[in-house]
Amino acid sequence: GNLGSHLRKLEEAGYVRTRKVLTRIRSLTLVVLLEEGEIALHRHLGLLREALGRLSSGRDET
Repeated sequence: GNLGSHLRKLEEAGYVRTRKVLTRIRSLTLVVLLEEGEIALHRHLGLLREALGRLSSGRDET
């Protein structure tokens, strides 16, 4: 589904690693955030904070 395609793209980009695990009840997908993914996440969060700061101060510097 949609989540699977997003995870595949993140894995291809080197941001996460996924692994299927079989339990007695069902199969699970474990997702691990890799170092490159953590860097990208923090970069993205910083950009969002900047954008929110500009919106809350009423200025747009784009």
